[in-house]
Formats: sequence, C-alpha cells, structure tokens
Amino acid sequence: MFLVGFGLGIPHHLSPENQLRGIFREVMRQNGVFLFNISGVDLLEADKGFESFEEADEKNQITEWELHQLLTNIDLLEKTIFHNGKTQFNQKLLWKSVR
Repeated sequence: MFLVGFGLGIPHHLSPENQLRGIFREVMRQNGVFLFNISGVDLLEADKGFESFEEADEKNQITEWELHQLLTNIDLLEKTIFHNGKTQFNQKLLWKSVR
C-alpha cells in the first residue's frame, strides 16, 4: 500500500481522506479483497466511529477510522478478511465482538 498511488493509481494530490476513499472504491471496482490486520487497533473506538476524518487524524486513529468505514459498509465488509497476523476472523464474529 506504500507504493505511489497505493499501487492503484490513486492521485497523490488528493487529501488523505479522499485517497483512502479512493482505495476503497478502486478495490471494489477491481473486485479485490481487503486484508485488514486488527492487531493494535482500538475496536471500541472503531465501533464508536468519528465525526470526521480530521477527528480520527487528530487522535492518531486513522486505522480505526478505516475499520469503521469497512464495518459500516456491507459491500466493503463482505470484501474484507480480518486477521491479527496469525488468525483469520469471520467478519460477523468480529463485528459482534465490538458490539
């Protein structure tokens, strides 16, 4: 993901929020899959959500913001594989664990 344009051709002049939204859109367009490592992620903060991307950025919780986006969009959620570096988690079980 650290390639120029995240390896997806995402324009570098976009705001960080719009670059991340572009990643979501482009992965969906290409029928890709999100691999999301939940290690060290505050699941409760992700579940609670954020008023804005800027709030998450100020709290240094961009990963939690990303997770919130995935968990609250059924299309993105269905394309996401969650893991902790060792174990893969079922989307529905992960969602229930933070509820």
